[in-house]
Amino acid sequence: MQSHSWVTRSSRRRRGGSLDVTLSRADGVVPDDAVLLRIAEKVLPTVPVWKAGG
Repeated sequence: MQSHSWVTRSSRRRRGGSLDVTLSRADGVVPDDAVLLRIAEKVLPTVPVWKAGG
């Protein structure tokens, strides 16, 4: 299974903490980075720590 991950810190202001978005494909094809970015742009704003962390 191929996968790509994107990790970012959860806040510019607070130390520590990170968020990880991983896209996996079972068909053996390497996931497209553009797809991972689009998913992250939709998912991260819904995470409470992301919204609160600023």
